[in-house]
Amino acid sequence: MKPLNILISKRIASLCLAAVSLSAAAMAAAGEAEDVAGLLQAGRYQEALSRIDALPRDVGAQPQIRLYRGMSLMALDRRNEAFHSFEALAAEHPNMPEPFNNMAVIQAANGRYGDARVLLENALRADAGYSVALENLGDVYIKMANHTYARLRTLGPQRKAVRKRHETVQSVSRLIERPGSPR
Repeated sequence: MKPLNILISKRIASLCLAAVSLSAAAMAAAGEAEDVAGLLQAGRYQEALSRIDALPRDVGAQPQIRLYRGMSLMALDRRNEAFHSFEALAAEHPNMPEPFNNMAVIQAANGRYGDARVLLENALRADAGYSVALENLGDVYIKMANHTYARLRTLGPQRKAVRKRHETVQSVSRLIERPGSPR
C-alpha cells in the first residue's frame, strides 16, 4: 500500500494536468471562435460550419463554438437542427442568453410568437441586460398584437376603433419585418 501523501500528490498532479488540458482547450476554442466569427460575419456560413465540425471534440464542445454552430445552421436555413443545437446548449448553460434568443428567433419565424415570448423571457432571466433579446421581445409583442387585432376584426368587422388600431399595429409590424437571422 502506497503512503497517503504519495497518493494525494499523484491526485493533485492529475488534477493540475486536467486543468492545464482544459485551459488549453479553452484557449484553442477562443482562437477558433474568433476565426469562425469572422466567417459568419463574412456570410461564409457553410465554411464556418465545416470548420466547426472538423474541430477536435474538446474544442468543438466549447459553448461559444456550439453557439456559432447553431448560428451557421440557422443561416443555412437548417432551422430544426439549429433549434436542437440551441436547445441542448441552453439546457447545459442556462445562464447563457444567446441560445434562448436564437430559439425564439426560430419560433417567431415559424409564427409561434407565444413560444418565442417565453424563450425571450428566459434569455432575459439569464441576462437582464441582453438588449438583443429585449428588442426581439418588443418585436414579438408587436406581432402578437397584430394577430390579436386581425382576429378581433374578424369577430367585429364594424368596429372602427379596432380597425384603426389594427392598421396602426400593421404599419409598425411592417417596419420591423426582417428575415429570421441569428443575433
